[in-house]
Amino acid sequence: MNWHAFVTTFALIFLAEMGDKTQLTAISMVSRTRSPL
Repeated sequence: MNWHAFVTTFALIFLAEMGDKTQLTAISMVSRTRSPL
């Protein structure tokens, strides 16, 4: 199995499904503080 193709495809689909910058900001804040918003 070609892992590079798998990881690249997964990352592209994940980023495409993420949505807007607000969602990315919320995930970034939660990952830094380790507590839900």
